[in-house]
Amino acid sequence: MKLIAGTTPSSVNIPADPYIFAANKVQTATITVKFTKAGDTDGYNDPACATCIAWPPDAKTAMEHAAFIWANTITSDVDIVIVANWRPFTSTTALGQTYGYALVNFGTTSIPRYQDDTYFATALANKMIGNDLSPGYDDIFADFNSKRTDWFFGLYGGATNAEYDFVSSAVHEIAHGLGFNTTAKDADESCYT
Repeated sequence: MKLIAGTTPSSVNIPADPYIFAANKVQTATITVKFTKAGDTDGYNDPACATCIAWPPDAKTAMEHAAFIWANTITSDVDIVIVANWRPFTSTTALGQTYGYALVNFGTTSIPRYQDDTYFATALANKMIGNDLSPGYDDIFADFNSKRTDWFFGLYGGATNAEYDFVSSAVHEIAHGLGFNTTAKDADESCYT
């Protein structure tokens, strides 16, 4: 899944649910972000990630904040691991993209099978079964475009019309990795959503 920047950014501020940030809120999932370093590969063997560069500190903080938002929004007894890549994209409009593994026809005689021939994102399948179905493999791979100079890395909104809010973009990309996605195409088949 790819998040594409429009030609005319507009500022929309959707306030966060105050309950997510409440001091007495119990975290309902554990999400770990593994940041690639300069020259690292992404763990998904994507040759394009040979170009990964070091994460700026403010971008790392914003990415961790996005993971925190999801960890306080969903429930899962199985830890979720995100590999986060900061790299230059060839596209001038792409903000980020997410990819990962999907599982199909899982379950056993003691654990009910879910709908046959239906693919589930790894993190979702793990949550449904209650254990890690693919130990040793990370769950979500998220790339963000390091060439963009119009990122806003604040944690609680405030991007101008000329900036893209990184936390919102990261929350969006993590959603795809958690299983919120489709495989529909635009009518002209130029873009997957």
